[in-house]
Amino acid sequence: MRIGFISQWFDPESGSAAIPGGIARALSGHGIDVNVITGFPNFPTGQIFPGYHQRFHAKSTMGDLTVHRVPLYPDHSQSSLRRALAYSSFALSSSLVGLPSIGRPDAYVVYSSPVISGVGPTISGRISSTPVLTYVPDLWPDSVMASGIAGHGSASRIIGGSLTRMSRSIYRHSDMVVATSDLMRTTLIERGVDEKRAFTVYNWVDEEVFHPRVDSQEVRESLGVQDKFVAMYAGNLGHLQGVMTFLEAAVLLHQREDITFIFVGSGALEEAMRKEAADRGLRNVTFLGQRTMEETAQLLGAADVQLASLIDTPLLRMTVPSKLQYGMASAKATILAAAGEAADLVTRSRGGIIVPPSDAKALAASIVECADDRGGRVQRMGLNAYSFYQEHLSQAVGSAKLVQLLRKLTGSGSGS
Repeated sequence: MRIGFISQWFDPESGSAAIPGGIARALSGHGIDVNVITGFPNFPTGQIFPGYHQRFHAKSTMGDLTVHRVPLYPDHSQSSLRRALAYSSFALSSSLVGLPSIGRPDAYVVYSSPVISGVGPTISGRISSTPVLTYVPDLWPDSVMASGIAGHGSASRIIGGSLTRMSRSIYRHSDMVVATSDLMRTTLIERGVDEKRAFTVYNWVDEEVFHPRVDSQEVRESLGVQDKFVAMYAGNLGHLQGVMTFLEAAVLLHQREDITFIFVGSGALEEAMRKEAADRGLRNVTFLGQRTMEETAQLLGAADVQLASLIDTPLLRMTVPSKLQYGMASAKATILAAAGEAADLVTRSRGGIIVPPSDAKALAASIVECADDRGGRVQRMGLNAYSFYQEHLSQAVGSAKLVQLLRKLTGSGSGS
């Protein structure tokens, strides 16, 4: 089987942008010939990575993957105009340059964030009778509207209406739609997707990078936290993640000298968080900035618990943040300040503690509870999380289901 895999985000981009690479490599591991169409790496800064220079078409190999990079307008700001240019420029170049460069595959797999990436493959699929599987990591237009990128007032309503029509058309006209949570699948069905074409496949992580075998002692020594209880947040420091709640918890726990908070990652609120911590003189907070996935895995391995959070909205109740799987695959207990499906997974796994979203007091109390029993309950929760990940969320489970769907979609009896 030969597929065209279309994603604006791809290696060596990190964080949530690393997910498409993991999917493509897993499909390749099943014997599928994967041709990736992507842009030049710029996430999360909006600046083209060193060593990359935009060209009309750059073809390369990454392991068993054939990667076709096409030009785009790089941006990851809060400007609705510049972000629209970034999304639409990739949609245009991937359609006019990327799709012709790979010929006619057996199927297109579209990583549908942004959703506009699916316009070209959907049209091309109809013309060439090539089936399209749309992989939905976050629901549009809900996610872009919630981020505030679309602005407010009449402009926001116009943008929202346009995105709604485009999103629903792409979802409905895809031959298969794969959601990354059950609640998201249900919502897609409510919006017109045939339930026989809608499926759930949870995200997994690169298990060669995230695993429980990390030697944490050297990392803890380098951070100067050998004897401290480390509560670590690794991910996007953005508005939807409600990360300011962690600083409020750090304020409440500033007298607990044995507890420290470490933030790994960047985002729209990073500068504000750093300033807030400095203004309050918080000595129990450390910011490490953006790191590679390999560095993040090593740092997470040195943590005692993982912190994760989402503000409480209907959209985010159906969202499972990728950091949840990172922690589970690393056998780390998670203190989760969120509601919805993410909370349900942590509860089912018995791999962490759930606190109400944006509740700093409850968060601080849970951190204290874990710090006072780090060798007992915390360790057991970490092992529970790892077992649950292996059984329900692992690459073996998720990729096998995705390959099965592709075989059904293409009428192929095997992965080759």
